[in-house]
Amino acid sequence: MSEGVGRLLAVVIVVVLIAVTAYLTRRSVRRDQHLKPKIPEGSAPSVTPKAAKPYWLIALAGLAVICAWSLSKYKSPEQIELEREAANREYLRQKAIVDDVRSLVDASRSLGIQDVELRGRALVWDISVNAARVRNNRSEVYDMLPHALQAGPADSAITVFLLNTDDAQYSNCVHYSFSHSSYSFGGGCRTSYHIAVAYWPEKRAAGMVTVTGPDPPSWIGLSESRGLIDRLRRADYEAIADYIEALRRVQ
Repeated sequence: MSEGVGRLLAVVIVVVLIAVTAYLTRRSVRRDQHLKPKIPEGSAPSVTPKAAKPYWLIALAGLAVICAWSLSKYKSPEQIELEREAANREYLRQKAIVDDVRSLVDASRSLGIQDVELRGRALVWDISVNAARVRNNRSEVYDMLPHALQAGPADSAITVFLLNTDDAQYSNCVHYSFSHSSYSFGGGCRTSYHIAVAYWPEKRAAGMVTVTGPDPPSWIGLSESRGLIDRLRRADYEAIADYIEALRRVQ
């Protein structure tokens, strides 16, 4: 089923549910009127209990909204496969760009720390040994950038940030443990990343930049230790993304 058919089916379901709701409402009103006792002339009106509120009407309306939303988000297997293939082609083109400038890491190191600028848009790649073992070593930092700063294969100017997490430096390390106990249930450090920068397509080294993440919390409870490493890494990567976003941009 294509996305267009899914949306059409959502509209049909909503229309049917609205029609059923209208019919049941009209039937309920007629039943209440039929069951309403007649008051003889000259007698005092008796107090009759109020009809129960049709909560099932609200439930039907909610069901209609949920069905419409779910079907509008439906993607056919063919569409999912097409999107996956497009994403894979983009990744391979970006990897080819990184391979073009990977050899400039040593040249950037020899230039030392520099005030770099963002030429075009940014591409952030993890060139560490651990990242090389996985299929996708495009850095998470890239996904944290605003879409307007994410470089695509069709861009005429790209600033490539080559992040090597193996070269990270750690300071202000904290270990978390129970009071009066040597048992540690986690820890974190302030991490500094040294990133090589290169300009593409001219294949020119721009130098190195250093970005330091936030300090780890001074204390956490045992329940907060779950996922601590991932949260600290994400905070570090957000700091790198903020640094790139703040760079002076040259089109």
